[in-house]
Amino acid sequence: MPAGVALTVVNGGVTLTTRGQVLEGARTSRGCVLVKAPNVTIRRSKVTCMDGYGIASFPEEYSGGGLLIKDVDVTCANGPATAIGYYGLVARQSQPAQL
Repeated sequence: MPAGVALTVVNGGVTLTTRGQVLEGARTSRGCVLVKAPNVTIRRSKVTCMDGYGIASFPEEYSGGGLLIKDVDVTCANGPATAIGYYGLVARQSQPAQL
């Protein structure tokens, strides 16, 4: 995430359900991001999640793919999962890390 970006704290998780929705400048506080719509963009944000996937995108939730994750730091605390998973996404300049 670029230095100097002001983030808005979001307590808990975020569910993105609208086609084309953009989540920008967010900092989740102990919550994950669940994607349930195509062509969603998550950018310039920080996700701190207590689950195996900080950002979750699964084919059983929606069809069409198109998730773009850009300039996002992702931290997850549980399981042998990856920080970002796993359907129809492109991640650019993002930093997955585990606690």
